[in-house]
Amino acid sequence: MEHTAIDLFCGAGGLSAGLEMAGFKVLAGNDLFPAAGETFARTHPNARFIPGPIESLSVTDLMAQTGLRRGDLTVLVGGPPCQAYSVYNHQRGMHGKRRLCPIELAYF
Repeated sequence: MEHTAIDLFCGAGGLSAGLEMAGFKVLAGNDLFPAAGETFARTHPNARFIPGPIESLSVTDLMAQTGLRRGDLTVLVGGPPCQAYSVYNHQRGMHGKRRLCPIELAYF
C-alpha cells in the first residue's frame, strides 16, 4: 500500500521533503506565499502546488486536483510556522510571538 500525503501551509516544502524521505508520496502542497510555492514546485516535481488561502480549499478541490478517491489519503499535514526557527531569520528567538502556535497566541 502506498502512503500518501498532502502538505497544507507547505512553504518551500521542508515538511514534504521529510515525508518523502520517510517513504510518503506527497501529492500536493498549499500555501499563500507564491515564492514559496515556486520553490515547492521545483523541489517536489511529482507534487502539485495549489496556491491561495487555505479558506478557499475544499476536500472536493483537493481530491480533484490530486486524483484522490475517498480513503486514499494517508496523511494530511499542516506545517507550523518556521520563521522563529529558520537560520535565515537573523532575529529569530524562542521568545518571539512567531514561535507560538495559534492556540498559544490565544493566551496573550
